[in-house]
Amino acid sequence: MTIKKAKNIGADDMRILADIIKSHAPGLGFALIVCNVENEIKIGNYISNIHEDFAIKILEKQLEALKNKTTFQTP
Repeated sequence: MTIKKAKNIGADDMRILADIIKSHAPGLGFALIVCNVENEIKIGNYISNIHEDFAIKILEKQLEALKNKTTFQTP
């Protein structure tokens, strides 16, 4: 598989990534944020298969874990 460096990602590519996640994690919810990490902070592209209110709660919990350095990395 060849990986291309992308400056931006569009809606079609985000839907492809969502389909890949759903196929590898059937029955699970997800929220994916994709952003350019080389430039100044700006809004990234976001897609999920969960209700927005639930996504906000999950993202807030994850943000707290990141701030408190209590997250873990999947090998």
